[in-house]
Amino acid sequence: NSYASVTWKVWNTDYRVDTTFHAKIGPGTTQTSLLLTGPDTTLTVFYLTVDLTDPYVDIRTVCATDHLAGAQTVTQMAESHSVEGESLYHASVAEGEIYRTSTSAICRHFGITSDKVPYLSSASVDFTGTITTATDSYEISGVNVNAGNNKIILYTDKMPGQVTQVTGSSFPMYYEVALMPKAGERLVPGKPCKMTVKGAWARGTNMAIPDGGYVISGKGLAGPFIQSLNDGDEVEVNLPMSFDGETVMVEHLTTGNPKILGNGEVLNTEGERADAIEWHPRTSIGYSKDKKKLIMLVCDGRTEISRGVRTRELADLMRYAGADEALNLDGGGSSTLYTSMLGVRNYPSSKGVQRKVGDGVFVVSTAPASSFVGGIDFAT
Repeated sequence: NSYASVTWKVWNTDYRVDTTFHAKIGPGTTQTSLLLTGPDTTLTVFYLTVDLTDPYVDIRTVCATDHLAGAQTVTQMAESHSVEGESLYHASVAEGEIYRTSTSAICRHFGITSDKVPYLSSASVDFTGTITTATDSYEISGVNVNAGNNKIILYTDKMPGQVTQVTGSSFPMYYEVALMPKAGERLVPGKPCKMTVKGAWARGTNMAIPDGGYVISGKGLAGPFIQSLNDGDEVEVNLPMSFDGETVMVEHLTTGNPKILGNGEVLNTEGERADAIEWHPRTSIGYSKDKKKLIMLVCDGRTEISRGVRTRELADLMRYAGADEALNLDGGGSSTLYTSMLGVRNYPSSKGVQRKVGDGVFVVSTAPASSFVGGIDFAT
């Protein structure tokens, strides 16, 4: 059954919007399905609205198989990361661990702090950090990415094969050494972490990364700094994270492009990527002006009943759902909205089959199990 219809302008076109489904699916979380009917096309839209003030709601990112080279469907990620007392229903940084930093200036980021305050960057997030010894320090330019000349890169045990994979014609020019956090220390964004050098530095070794540890790798001017480190030396590693100049300690973070909605205004994004002006399935994440509501939305595309949207049209859909800030995420065949209660809600464009992807953003219920009715809500 449909609820009352309304009219909503998507870019320059008026659509009739029918709500075909709306229900509470967990603490502070509703799922809504829409059918938009325009002059020459229809769109099917599915989104979650999450009350970030609810004490039994958490937001988490998941890296598939917990490794950079992993790939799973959204359902598989949810099932493999659900534990008793918690339900996932719908990288990155996950659980405070940095899996990979951005290498492209066009990347934009959605992040959320441990106390559930969301952020969305208008420029690429700055992950530049430092490694400091008793007498010297050097800039860390990224995590689990290719190193440039005079750069130090930090590699984690989430790398494929658990090695740095520093290869190529300049391979022998790289210097590498392993680090281990001291007891009780953990490397998270924005918090200095004390570590100990483990073993001697080596040159051009594609060094193995110890379990729970790290390897720094660099060439050019970075080489002498790494060569100055000896087994047992104590160092401090700090990886602050800056959203548009504001230092923020996010617990979870994911990457997209472009930012499509800012201060409630649709942004002109059609020159930011080649497919922005094309109709495709799309995925977006955003939040309300007061940062108390999170919206996660999928618009189907490439089907008989849903053409798909451009990035500017996606912004208008997020505006309808209540977002003031919004980011375009990986779309196309990757666009999937899944709930543990109802399964996959949209129709993935690969004939309904979920695509395996590298990461996902999930809403987590931490409410205690109970056999009592928690409440009865009525549609308004």
